[in-house]
Parts: sequence; C-alpha cells; structure tokens
Amino acid sequence: YMTKNGAIAGAWGGMILALVSWMSVAASRCTNGDDPDDLAEGVDCDTGKLNVDTLGNINAQTAGSVVALCVSGVIAFLVASIEYKMGTEQPFEWEKMREGIKRV
Repeated sequence: YMTKNGAIAGAWGGMILALVSWMSVAASRCTNGDDPDDLAEGVDCDTGKLNVDTLGNINAQTAGSVVALCVSGVIAFLVASIEYKMGTEQPFEWEKMREGIKRV
C-alpha cells in the first residue's frame, strides 16, 4: 500500500539524505579523489573539501545512490503505515481504476 504523503515524503527524504551522504563521503576523500586509507603510511592528504574529484569518487557516488534507493522506500513505507494506523488514509480501491478505464 502507498499513500500520496508517503510517496512525497519518501522522494524528498530520500533525495535529501542521499545528497548528505554523497557529500559526506566525498568530503572524507583526499582532494585528488583517493581514499585516505589506501595511502602509504606517513603520507598525508588534504580532506574535507568538495570538488570534482571528490564528488566524482565512485565510493561517494555509490553511498549516495544506495541511500537514495533504500531510505526513500523506508520513509514511504513508514509514512504510509502511520497514516493507515491513524485512519487518515484508506487503501486504494483498484476496482475503481479497472472500471473507470475503458478500452478503445
């Protein structure tokens, strides 16, 4: 089941959290896009900056994508569940759609 508020909250919440996670992971990368953990011991890199190299890092992009896919569904489900439990929304009557759309 899905409600309009659940779909809207899931889309916006997923997008916002995906952007936050993408930029957070990107800021933890070296300014040239390398992973600080992969550097040789004693070699230091400049982190905490957002640029094309850090935002284009595959780890940062993957983090944002995974968060967008997973969190948006969870938020949509939670909002829809809360609305159903409170009685503010009812499940969609699919029969109305089947009856309302006529084949040409």
